[in-house]
Amino acid sequence: MADIVGSDHVRCVLTGPDGGRLKAIAFRVAGEDLGRALLASRGAALHVAGRLKLDSWQGRDQVQIQIEDAAFAAG
Repeated sequence: MADIVGSDHVRCVLTGPDGGRLKAIAFRVAGEDLGRALLASRGAALHVAGRLKLDSWQGRDQVQIQIEDAAFAAG
């Protein structure tokens, strides 16, 4: 699941093979190859590189990954 937030950021939820979930965001990528790949992934396996960050928004703290790069997994 991925969608555009703001003018050009892509927000998504990453799900691991064990069902674990992690919120993720990629900044300023909506019109770039990375943004298009995230938006089109629809459940496809991806290798994702990024940084874990504490997201403090509206009084709530959550861990999320700030995606820097991603590639479709072979298979």
